[in-house]
Amino acid sequence: MAYEYVKQYYRVPVEVGMRVTFSEAGCARRDGVVVGKRHYDNYVHVRFEGQKHDVPCHPLSLEYHTESEAN
Repeated sequence: MAYEYVKQYYRVPVEVGMRVTFSEAGCARRDGVVVGKRHYDNYVHVRFEGQKHDVPCHPLSLEYHTESEAN
């Protein structure tokens, strides 16, 4: 429910708990997990591996990994 607007506007399959990879030109790829929002905004909040705090990321800068990809 927290990401309904982001899902509709950006057409991404984001869900809390989903594994994602940050991949933007000129930046190192980073893996993380989508966490819940603390406030309303148009970003996806991601806790990257090895980090304590989540970071807001633009929805189109993320690759979304579905459960079927893990199998």
